[in-house]
Amino acid sequence: MTYLFLFFGQTYAGIFALSQGFLMDLFSGGFNGLYTLLYIFILGGLQAATLFINLYHSTSQIVLIAMAILIKKILFVIILTAFSKEIVFATSFFWISVMSAILTGLLCPIVFYFLNLLRDYLRETLDSMEA
Repeated sequence: MTYLFLFFGQTYAGIFALSQGFLMDLFSGGFNGLYTLLYIFILGGLQAATLFINLYHSTSQIVLIAMAILIKKILFVIILTAFSKEIVFATSFFWISVMSAILTGLLCPIVFYFLNLLRDYLRETLDSMEA
């Protein structure tokens, strides 16, 4: 979603967020609308972050992606505990969430680089087919 937001704009990122959230809600056994709400919150956080952070710098991308994933996990826990009193989270869930956020944040510039290479290759291929 962040890659779409950076390189294709808010509209494509919003469509992706709604679609991803809807599909996650459709195929998961959780509350209806839970993942859609989470992805919309993340999209809103990306929009707010663009006011303060230069998202085209790799360090900003690392911090933003790590924080977005961590906030998504925290909101997930808050929403589930608010609507279901029976759910108990293990402490390992929190450590795994933190490690997942850090690792994903560190890997995002590499993934963005390869996605840019793929985008440029496809653009060149399509341009050569038209000529």
